Amino acid sequence: AGGTAVAIYLVGLKRRLLLNSTLERAVQPLREAAFGVHFYALLVDNSSGIGNWLRVRSRGVVDPTIADLHGEGLRGNIRDRMAAAGACLMCLELQTTPEPLPVMPRYPEIMTQYSPASHPTGQRVARVWLARERLWNMTLANEALLGFEYKFLMWVRDDTHWVKRWHPTELFSSPLANITVWSSVCGAEGGISDKTVIFGRKAAPAVLTLFTAYMIGSVRGRVGGNAEAFLRGAATKGGIKRQIKLGFGGLPVVPAMLIDLGTKNSSNVTLCIVGRYWCWGSLAAANITGEACETFDERLRQQEKQRPKPRR
Repeated sequence: AGGTAVAIYLVGLKRRLLLNSTLERAVQPLREAAFGVHFYALLVDNSSGIGNWLRVRSRGVVDPTIADLHGEGLRGNIRDRMAAAGACLMCLELQTTPEPLPVMPRYPEIMTQYSPASHPTGQRVARVWLARERLWNMTLANEALLGFEYKFLMWVRDDTHWVKRWHPTELFSSPLANITVWSSVCGAEGGISDKTVIFGRKAAPAVLTLFTAYMIGSVRGRVGGNAEAFLRGAATKGGIKRQIKLGFGGLPVVPAMLIDLGTKNSSNVTLCIVGRYWCWGSLAAANITGEACETFDERLRQQEKQRPKPRR
């Protein structure tokens, strides 16, 4: 039933897309708890001109199972994988180039670390805001058409990796769940960590209209200099005071990526954790299999330094 459904927003780049753990460790627990799961997604297929916030990102490779898929082939692959996990793909918008932005305003006390008015990182953040807001408007249209409201909503990133199985009923059983925003304590940066965010239906309008909030300047005052602080300010401005930061047990997610550890003649694609966003001590201590991407990056750099240089 629609009233017990969860909407999941997925916005990002095809080249960073990690879908399996979301389907296996988040969607399946939701389905077992009798929630319907509906995806609203937007992916940029050709992202060669989009830079990297972290140096280690330059090592990332596309998931080999979708590397050669584009257009309807890519759409069909994603739809079928979601259906196999018991989820429904309500919308998937595929773009071949990043969406152009209008002239973005600049504020003296908001997003000062990377203003969307001029900074490439701020503009990437603004594009994600814009995409989510467009998907939110599609959600509202679907709710009106089908005659129901989603119970809960959440967004994941293209690189979201669930390192353990999620237990959503522990969150959703709260009588105040409808007016709650949950996020990870990792990466809060003085605000609300914006990597993976879960929220009740009444909280949705405040956190899914960040682009409009920025454009019209509705979030004022000393909000803070980054996207996390702006998200917190927008939620507070929208009357959502119940903002809960979850530990690793409550929200076992971290950004990850695929890296090729193979040779020139044979590939060895491996998933690694982006250590910049991990705050739970060593991976081994948390019983997480694998290594940090930064460790692989440094190892590969050392190997590259030791290779004999070609004679001129």
